[in-house]
Amino acid sequence: MPAQRPLKAAVIGLGVGAHQAHALAAHADVELVWLCDLDNQKLAALGSELPLISRISTR
Repeated sequence: MPAQRPLKAAVIGLGVGAHQAHALAAHADVELVWLCDLDNQKLAALGSELPLISRISTR
């Protein structure tokens, strides 16, 4: 049986989503690939904690 690929996930909105992003990033079967938020400061702060994740602001 072939190995399963990790589930790719994105978090949109980094209010409560910041906690979700940390949980997803720590999960072995999940690949967190994107973070998105309107607030560039929240995006930069969480991006520095999770540096290998792509980031985008919708502004």
